[in-house]
Amino acid sequence: MPTWRAREHLAGRALLRTLLANTFGQSHVHRPVVPEPAGRPRLRGQPRLGISISHSGGYAAAAVGEGLDVGIDIQIPRPPSPGMIRRCCSPHTAARLTTLHPQHAAHLFARIWSVQEACVKARGTGLSGAPWKITADPDDDNGRWDSLRWLRPPWPTNTATKAPTIACAIAFGTPIGSTVHPDNPADAQQRTSRTAGPNQRSRMLPIPAP
Repeated sequence: MPTWRAREHLAGRALLRTLLANTFGQSHVHRPVVPEPAGRPRLRGQPRLGISISHSGGYAAAAVGEGLDVGIDIQIPRPPSPGMIRRCCSPHTAARLTTLHPQHAAHLFARIWSVQEACVKARGTGLSGAPWKITADPDDDNGRWDSLRWLRPPWPTNTATKAPTIACAIAFGTPIGSTVHPDNPADAQQRTSRTAGPNQRSRMLPIPAP
């Protein structure tokens, strides 16, 4: 693993541990993070606790949800290839992106891809879940896909352009086949996410019930 990738990986894990400590106290902080067969992370011994980590370009984000599947994704905007635009966007959105300044198009595409990635992370399918088939409007701040709900937490903006410096999305919902209902406080006691940038400041955000 390249050194920069290892630093991002460690930053994401550290952010998750901080979030767990602030949300549940010390009871879960030292539990090992283990992958499911498809790669979705879980805390050992805590099958009802959904966790998710993402990192991109020096930023890290983490989310936890008791009684919920959760997925979080952050993306540094980068100019997408024409093939990625055709694959991941609706025909209307793809046509729109081709008319925009590359920087603006990159930002809108990152907003789409972060939702798509967050949803397949929440379901634990990764790329095998074909995230590019998930419809997400770059102008929407929340929405639904299948039985999941997704939203975009607030993010600091560039002081010059007033645009967010990164795209971030969280997806969450009741695990498939579960009788747990996330609107029941006894079943879904905590729904939180935490985001941090290169300056290491972070914010905890509530995740509303689906």
